Amino acid sequence: MFVSSTLSFLTHRSNRRPPFWLRDVSVENTDGSQQLQLSVPIGPVGIPRRGGSVIVSESTTADTREVKSHAVPAPIVKLCAIEEIRQLKSRYFQVVDEKDWAGVEELFTPDARIDFGGEGQYHIGHHGVTAADINPDDWIVSGGEAAARVITGAVSEVISVHQGHDPQIELISPNRAVRRGSMYDRLEYGDEVMHGYGHYHEKYERVDGTWKFSALTLTRLRVVWSDK
Repeated sequence: MFVSSTLSFLTHRSNRRPPFWLRDVSVENTDGSQQLQLSVPIGPVGIPRRGGSVIVSESTTADTREVKSHAVPAPIVKLCAIEEIRQLKSRYFQVVDEKDWAGVEELFTPDARIDFGGEGQYHIGHHGVTAADINPDDWIVSGGEAAARVITGAVSEVISVHQGHDPQIELISPNRAVRRGSMYDRLEYGDEVMHGYGHYHEKYERVDGTWKFSALTLTRLRVVWSDK
């Protein structure tokens, strides 16, 4: 992602109102396609407006103003990264419920850690599962290929509906982020239906300009079984 900005000078017909600076901000993808463009009002000359960037230095002549250096608004970059992570999580739910296993694999870094180790306990006594069938270590894997394999084994034969809510996303560096989000899933196993409530705890890395999961752990608060 590339961010560029320019300043333009806006004057008013009335001399009673001071002139304004406008910052034109352009955010582009790594392939050059434009992702976002907007104008940010900074404020009267010499008076930065709330929410705008502060002009670092400027030189003035009778008719023109030249800005020698200024800061690109960091919140724009942050908001774009958060939105990309939101879209990534949305695609995760989509490919899982649509059984697109190749799509699942593409969402993870090669060394991503996926931890579904707590899932098996909630299935004991349902749809033919016994305690002897559960080994938590089998549900903790590394990499997108292994993640797709585990998820395939879990939901390939069931009708699944996944939803995510109220994500808390924090950027810890330009290329790393963490997320905690509430979840609900409905899984149909023959005549039984599992309703699950819990949280996803995730880490993300931006690889070659694209955000991917570098870690994913699912924890449950409550599981309710019902007849279909």
